[in-house]
Amino acid sequence: MRDRIKDVLINPTWEQVVEREPLIAFSHYLSGRTNVLLMLADEIIDNLDQGFSGAVVDGGRAARAEHLMWLWILGSYEVVRTMCQAKNCFSDKAFNELSGLKKTLSTIRMPAAKMEKSGKKAPVTSN
Repeated sequence: MRDRIKDVLINPTWEQVVEREPLIAFSHYLSGRTNVLLMLADEIIDNLDQGFSGAVVDGGRAARAEHLMWLWILGSYEVVRTMCQAKNCFSDKAFNELSGLKKTLSTIRMPAAKMEKSGKKAPVTSN
């Protein structure tokens, strides 16, 4: 997120706002949630980079990255699901890409959200 927005816009036009954040034309709230996900992604990457940068793994940073990944997965799925519900707001190409992403995210979201194996009433284990 820190490298995505470089300049501060003072009293921007609607066109400038949409050019910077296209999702705001769809939903101000969804655009904000997407920015939260981008900040989480930056923090995940930082924690992974720093946690695995030395000869010894920093377990605290690796754990923090894993905790944030859980939130990122759940949030990303919800953002994409919301966008897929509004099919008419997007081009066919964008909708098809969103649908594929939704399917991928749902596969990894299921064990994280329900804490059970997909399609089974069995808890997720570490193996």
